[in-house]
Amino acid sequence: MTQLDVVEMIGDQLTQIDMAIARLAPSDPNAAELTALRRKLDQQQQQLVKQAFDDNTAQFQEAAGALKAVNDEIAGSIQKIDQIATVIDGVNKFLTSATNLVTTVAKLV
Repeated sequence: MTQLDVVEMIGDQLTQIDMAIARLAPSDPNAAELTALRRKLDQQQQQLVKQAFDDNTAQFQEAAGALKAVNDEIAGSIQKIDQIATVIDGVNKFLTSATNLVTTVAKLV
């Protein structure tokens, strides 16, 4: 995977989160929680975009692979707002993996 692939993958999840939030009532506490997680994920994406690094390193590829595995695991589940606990758990897993990737990238710079 390349840096661009990872940025696009995170962007796709941000879009999915936005669509899930839009389907919840503004007063729903789950909407607030998803919004907070979305902001954190957006920050991780922004940090990744700003970094200049070699995306061919084993460390990056391993972290990107882990993020893709979580992405594949939660694919389509974010839209299932009738299972909101699962949605929030999936978003948390993706955010944790994205944070790990950004931490790995920071060590490569």
